[in-house]
Amino acid sequence: MVDVDSDRNARIHEVECDQFRYCNVEIDGSEIAASGNIRGVLSGRIARLLHDNGSRHLILGWDIAVTAETLHTVGDPYELLAWLRREYGHGTPSAWTARLNVRAPKKYPKNWCDEDTILGDFLRASERHAKTGGRDLNLAPFTEEHVGLARSTAALLADAQSAIRGELLDEATRIGVEFLRGSTPNFAGHSGDKS
Repeated sequence: MVDVDSDRNARIHEVECDQFRYCNVEIDGSEIAASGNIRGVLSGRIARLLHDNGSRHLILGWDIAVTAETLHTVGDPYELLAWLRREYGHGTPSAWTARLNVRAPKKYPKNWCDEDTILGDFLRASERHAKTGGRDLNLAPFTEEHVGLARSTAALLADAQSAIRGELLDEATRIGVEFLRGSTPNFAGHSGDKS
């Protein structure tokens, strides 16, 4: 807001009038490890954001980077998204989660990779493919198995760019590690609007 007095001196006053704020929130594995409870970390962060933003409603995007040690604490990302929306999305003010992205660990413990087990073999193969960004992976045979897959989708999967291939490889590695370590894998690392 600009006030101009009779001497033509201008004063600028900031007046916040937004009712919604968009917040992109990053959480790393060390925060999760320190707490041991992903829901506690998310709740604490939401409480702080609501306090810092006054009476405004929040629209949240979460980027959660897990480590190999904290991978099991996240659980099913879709269930976590539903919990966030149920607990915080309907209050006054509300904190609606629009996006929840759980990023797979970039590195797994060396002793897991060195094991003379299927897990060790799997992680060593994953590391080899990661060095090339997954460019040496041929995804076309996987699309040919599904007759009902649209031609455009099959072409997109077969010609996936390097960044997409890297993400796919990270997610495939995460799911494989969960299977091979005996836990129930969470197939969806990215949770968007599923309501």
